[in-house]
Amino acid sequence: MGDNLGPNTPPSAFEPWKTQRPLECLPPPPASAPPAIAPRPTALQPTRTMATASSPAAASSSAADATTRQPTACIVIGMAGSGKTTLMQRLNADLHEAKAPYYLVNLDPAVLETPFGANIDVRDTVNYREVMKQYQLGPNGGILTALNFFATRFEQVLTLIEKRRADHMARGDPLRYVLLDTPGQIEIFTWSASGQIITESLASAMPTCVVYVVDTPRCQSAVTFMSNMLYACSILYKMKLPLVVVFNKTDVASSDTCMAWMQARVRVRVRVRVRVRVRVRVECCAPCDDGAACAECHARLVRVRVRVRVW
Repeated sequence: MGDNLGPNTPPSAFEPWKTQRPLECLPPPPASAPPAIAPRPTALQPTRTMATASSPAAASSSAADATTRQPTACIVIGMAGSGKTTLMQRLNADLHEAKAPYYLVNLDPAVLETPFGANIDVRDTVNYREVMKQYQLGPNGGILTALNFFATRFEQVLTLIEKRRADHMARGDPLRYVLLDTPGQIEIFTWSASGQIITESLASAMPTCVVYVVDTPRCQSAVTFMSNMLYACSILYKMKLPLVVVFNKTDVASSDTCMAWMQARVRVRVRVRVRVRVRVRVECCAPCDDGAACAECHARLVRVRVRVRVW
């Protein structure tokens, strides 16, 4: 079963569903005393040292690297229907086949079934339907509130990940990846306080990157492609983390067009016409006998046409 988030008795909104959850992907490690855990590096500190493979220092540095290596956290983000959960299932299958230790976390409280066995599942901690019922919320409000509840206990998630990392260190097979699946509504995670708390907590504990999933068949249109790229840029500058763009569903539509658009240098010529109306008043050069201004002193309406070229 997935890891639980503490023995404290939560309110009814936190009661787990009485449903069978998938087993963990990896068997439990043998009981042994874990070694001392090295301090956690930040996301900007390197986790590997450079040494030549033929020198004796390479073996010692690789051994020291194995004991201090931190797993890489990958936060899978994308538009609704882009295939985030399916990508998580394929990553689960490939890593399991490669026998690479990893850890799966599901952060979508509204998903009915997951095609992968999550080690930590938000549905085991927060009852999404009970949150909607108690707080009289709609689907999106229920997801956002459930994720806020889960973010208040996210330090326990980091404790469980660190415990699993220590267990793998004791076996001599360090934990490599921590994969997190986010809700389908992208704005709930990227623009909410809970998403910021989870992202910053992960980045302070281990190297973290963002995996932005793009629906390739929908990006065959230039408008949709630019919308996805602009959204990816906004996530990049908001989270300030390394971002990887993944073109999904390439078996349906090729990503060659999107890649060509990303690599092409486009020159855009824009012509702007601006019309400015200026009302000029000039004082009389000499007083008139009848008290009226002369023709040159009358108010004149001047129209100015300006052409601006932007390259």
